[in-house]
Amino acid sequence: RLDSCNRTPVLLPISQSEHQGNHVLVIGAGMMGQILVLVARHYVAATVVAMDRVPYRLNKVRELGADVAIDALAESAVDSVADATGGKKANLVVVSPGSIAAIQTGLEAVATGETVCLFTPSGENERLPICPHDFWFRHITLRPATPAAPRHTGGNGPCQSGRGKGR
Repeated sequence: RLDSCNRTPVLLPISQSEHQGNHVLVIGAGMMGQILVLVARHYVAATVVAMDRVPYRLNKVRELGADVAIDALAESAVDSVADATGGKKANLVVVSPGSIAAIQTGLEAVATGETVCLFTPSGENERLPICPHDFWFRHITLRPATPAAPRHTGGNGPCQSGRGKGR
C-alpha cells in the first residue's frame, strides 16, 4: 500500500495530510521529480506544478498528472506558479535537484507561511545566500525531505543503524 510507505524519503514531504488540497511545486522533473508528481496527485493536491529544463521531462510530467509544466529556461517560476494557483503561490515546494539556483527558485515560489523541502543535498561546499528579512516576514520553513542522512554526511538518522545495507 502506498499509504504504508509514507515515511520513505519520496513520500514524506507530500504525504502529510496538511498538504491535501494545497498547491505543490516540484522543481526538477527527472525520475524522482516524476515520482513526486505522482505522489502529489495521489495525495489530492489541488494543483501540481512541475518545473524542468528538458522538454521530454516536461511532456512526461504532464502525462503523469501535472496541471502545469514550467520550462525553466523560458518561463518565470514565480509568475507561472502564481498563475496556476490564482496568485497564491505554492504551499509546498519540493526541490529535487541539489542546485543552489533550484533552491532559490523554490524560496521565491513558496507562499507565505509555507514549506520548501530539499529532496537532495547540495554540494558540501556550496552556500545558499538567504534574506533573513524574507524568512522573518514570510515565515518560510526550509527542511530536508528526510532525517535519514547517510553515514558519509555525518547524519544520525535511521541509516546510521545499519538497516538497508543489503546484507
